[in-house]
Amino acid sequence: MFISGASCSGFAAITFGFMVYSQPGTTFIVLCLAIRAFQGACSSATNTSLFAITAKEFPDRVSSMVGIYESTAGLSFIVGPVLGGAIYQFGGFSLPLHIVGSSIL
Repeated sequence: MFISGASCSGFAAITFGFMVYSQPGTTFIVLCLAIRAFQGACSSATNTSLFAITAKEFPDRVSSMVGIYESTAGLSFIVGPVLGGAIYQFGGFSLPLHIVGSSIL
C-alpha cells in the first residue's frame, strides 16, 4: 500500500504539472479537481500505511518514531514552499510539480 500510494501520488503530481497545456474552462476545472482528489487519496494511503509500518518495525519506540516523522513533515511544510517558490521562479508552474513527482517515484 505504501509503494502504490507513493507511486500514484508521484504520478498525480507529474500529471498535474501538465495541466498548463489544458484548455481553460469546465474541462480544466474538472481535470484539476480529479487529479488533486486522486493525489489526496494516494497520499492518505501512503501516510496510513507509514504509521502501520512504523508500529510493526519499531514496536517499542512507536511514539519516538512518529515524533520524528511528524517533525520531518513539519520541516517539509516550512522548507517546501520556499524551495518550490524558487523552482517556480526558475522554471514556471510545471517544473516544481515535475521535480516533486519524479523524486517521489
